[in-house]
Amino acid sequence: MNESDIQKVFVIDDDKSDLEIIERFFKKSRKNVDLFLFSDGAEALNQIYSGLIPKIIFLDINMPSKSGKEILEEIRKNRVGSRMIVIMLSGSERESDILECYDLGANSYLVKPYDLKSLYQQLEVTCSYWLDVSRLPSYTPRDF
Repeated sequence: MNESDIQKVFVIDDDKSDLEIIERFFKKSRKNVDLFLFSDGAEALNQIYSGLIPKIIFLDINMPSKSGKEILEEIRKNRVGSRMIVIMLSGSERESDILECYDLGANSYLVKPYDLKSLYQQLEVTCSYWLDVSRLPSYTPRDF
């Protein structure tokens, strides 16, 4: 596997146990992913603005300092950000949350299941589609 095969994935979630579970999935199942974990959305945005462009962003909705919806809105303001794949990953099943996230430009909305096996299945199907099947544009830091 060469460096061009490595795909950057951001996970933004304030729940440390969720981050650890997701990290285990990627270490076990996705060897071609360079995973970046953020417990704060502002930190992730700073990385994007400094030129670290992910292939996919998994984004929780409910976070203390800046909500996932606010982060999504910020990402979508930029030309490159408007094309990034942002998957909302939330415990909320409220229709209003789902609708608002799609209205703000989310590419997908996943409800976090309560069991580990179901979460791993969701992540595998999602990653298979967005990382293996779907053809996405390439970005360079100067594009942002």
